[in-house]
Amino acid sequence: CRRCTAEGVTLRLSAVIPTKNRPAELETAVASLLAQRRRPEELLVIDQSPDDEGRRRVEARVFAAGSAIALRYVLDPSITGLVHAKKVAAGLATGDVVCFLEDDEVLAGVMRRHLTQAGHDVEWAADGDRGLRKIRFERPDVCVVDLMMPGTDGWGVIEELRAEGVAIPVIVLSARS
Repeated sequence: CRRCTAEGVTLRLSAVIPTKNRPAELETAVASLLAQRRRPEELLVIDQSPDDEGRRRVEARVFAAGSAIALRYVLDPSITGLVHAKKVAAGLATGDVVCFLEDDEVLAGVMRRHLTQAGHDVEWAADGDRGLRKIRFERPDVCVVDLMMPGTDGWGVIEELRAEGVAIPVIVLSARS
């Protein structure tokens, strides 16, 4: 781990929000992040909208909160779809991401390649049961979990980890609205 010290592991967390034409929902998501006890150091918004209303709302919300979060806002209507937005975000994120649970092999391949190129060690599992085994064995620093997976779904993975006392940060990734 690049951020290991005698005291333990220091994580730099990046939160990624892909969006398109939903400034009110984007503002709500940012408000939720700002209300967390452990905030990410970096917030990446990948906005595919044709205007900057979302950017204005997010900047105002982050400024009003007096937050130390580094905001990186990409407004680019040429970004086409969720996979493309996540690919852009993976190339920009500076946080440590180690364990990736995603059943879509195409998306998982893209994310693994970009995270690896960015210098991260990436462990991948296509379902929740294998993911739990990897997490228990590998003890990753951070886990990215898709909610809709075969076997144990993302919520089940998170519930089992917390029940076992595993307190690694979990980033939820989902196509659910």
